[in-house]
Amino acid sequence: MWAKMKLLFQEEMDELIKKGKFTRERKEKYRKWVADADKARSTDPLDARMNQYDKAEELLTWYTFAPLLRMNTGQRILTINEFLNPLLGSDAIVSHPCLDFEKMLLPSKSYCDELTADHPIRYIREEIKSHRKHGITLEKYTHIDVMIETDELVVPIEAKFTSDIDCQRKYACIRNQIARTIDVSMEASKKAQPPKKVLFLLCVPKNLYNEGRYYYYKIRDYGNLENLKHDLPHQAGFFETYFLSAYAIFWEDVASRIIGNAVKWKLLNTEELKTLREFYDERLIKLTLE
Repeated sequence: MWAKMKLLFQEEMDELIKKGKFTRERKEKYRKWVADADKARSTDPLDARMNQYDKAEELLTWYTFAPLLRMNTGQRILTINEFLNPLLGSDAIVSHPCLDFEKMLLPSKSYCDELTADHPIRYIREEIKSHRKHGITLEKYTHIDVMIETDELVVPIEAKFTSDIDCQRKYACIRNQIARTIDVSMEASKKAQPPKKVLFLLCVPKNLYNEGRYYYYKIRDYGNLENLKHDLPHQAGFFETYFLSAYAIFWEDVASRIIGNAVKWKLLNTEELKTLREFYDERLIKLTLE
């Protein structure tokens, strides 16, 4: 008999909704994806519209990071440190970590001020001039898939499954998604006292982190800070104070660590674990649970 699919971690979602950190509309969208996929699996599994669940990066992000919400502070610190240590060294310590999903941040005023009306498309040049004249912002919110904020760090995580990063915005032909996310995150870190450093993480499947992806080149490119300064000239004077580094991390490693710890601390029931195993197996993401 077909086991009916169910959206996981709904209680945690409801708690975030109460705190204004998640919307009911987003929860309903997730539930619809699950319900549609459940129907498709028993009727027409090749219906792409009914199977948005299979490719939705939002659900992959939620299922991977939501177990952190069930952990107490000590467990959460230990778990986050375990996937940061390979990047920052064994001395990496985070304190009082808070999570936000789909956090929206505005670009810096200095960036918007630097945008010039030299766009190659005529009507966009005219629109830039008109927006400036009427005081309309030239770039709206950037959505951060997951934001982990601690006493020391602002950690924006950009989640990609099969898609690549954006390479431009409407009013800027050269503004890639990694640089944009770092830019808005630095603006957030500037508001902290004492200042916090931005650690950008790009979460992708291991087998797709290669020369076929634009993000592969930009992460490697930003290993040289001068290249990031070139892409964010309005932030050039702030990197020493507000920026730490940018790294790629992999769904296989992060999901295995978070879910593995949740299993070890008995934070998942048998049905939830079975659903999670099937979820990652379907996406060819190998979970390694101790």
